Amino acid sequence: MIKRSVLFAIALLLLYAAYVSYGNAVPVSQHQWQDNTIRTQNYSYTDSLHKKDVIIGTSLTAMMEPNTLPGDVYMLVYPGMSVVNGIITLKENNIAPKYIFIEENAVLKPVNTDFNDYIFGDIHFYSKKYFPFLRDCYQPVGQAAGFVERHSAARVQFFSDWIFNPVLRVFQSNPKATIDKEAHYRELKRRRNMVDTAALISSFTQLKNELKWLEDRGTRIYFYATPTHPDVFKCKQSKAVMDAFKKYFPPGKYNYFEIPDVSQYTQLHDQLHLDKPSAIRYARVFSKELNSARGH
Repeated sequence: MIKRSVLFAIALLLLYAAYVSYGNAVPVSQHQWQDNTIRTQNYSYTDSLHKKDVIIGTSLTAMMEPNTLPGDVYMLVYPGMSVVNGIITLKENNIAPKYIFIEENAVLKPVNTDFNDYIFGDIHFYSKKYFPFLRDCYQPVGQAAGFVERHSAARVQFFSDWIFNPVLRVFQSNPKATIDKEAHYRELKRRRNMVDTAALISSFTQLKNELKWLEDRGTRIYFYATPTHPDVFKCKQSKAVMDAFKKYFPPGKYNYFEIPDVSQYTQLHDQLHLDKPSAIRYARVFSKELNSARGH
């Protein structure tokens, strides 16, 4: 019985491996952590990407579509995480790009050590390197969900438009707003005018230590800031971060892109992330700066 079960499991694995390799398997991400994992695995396991220059950012940079940027640059972005996670990815792969471009805005976000431990643990890393069907983008649950979504999108939309939503509206009279927008912005402003000096020192010390590995290997480092709402740009926390960059990474020794004119762009409700039209406009400006920095 046990032998049959083992043989059956092996047969299933072989069939699934064949489906991923020769079938219509499409990489699928179901949540932010998995999206970051897939992006990192894609970079780690694709030799051709190692020749590209690298952008390291967070969700603010991720608002720009990769196809709007130069094709010889890879976006190693980590929404919800720290830019240091991206630098650790380069170190773990022993890759020192000719140029890297690092987002300044969310530099105070703490490093997620669990993420890199998961990606680069020996068993995880090498099993997924040599057996692609084990990679996170091909998890069976995600593949099944993606298959259903691709093949029943029209039916699901019809059900939502003509059955589910009309019934829901019958039972919803005039629902009260759950969030007071003005109170929300006041709280954001309060937090952004708080400066945790200890956290600031810790973040910049760690960033400098991690970047030394790249500097020692000849990588040219550029820092850039994405456009944010004027209230965010002028807050005490942003000023403290900009001052810290000048202290730990003095201009002249390190390279900086020109700070964008924040009045030219529109942010979403959080006053940080660009809306789609603004992200497209900023990507055009950013692309020119990328090419200029690299002498293209």
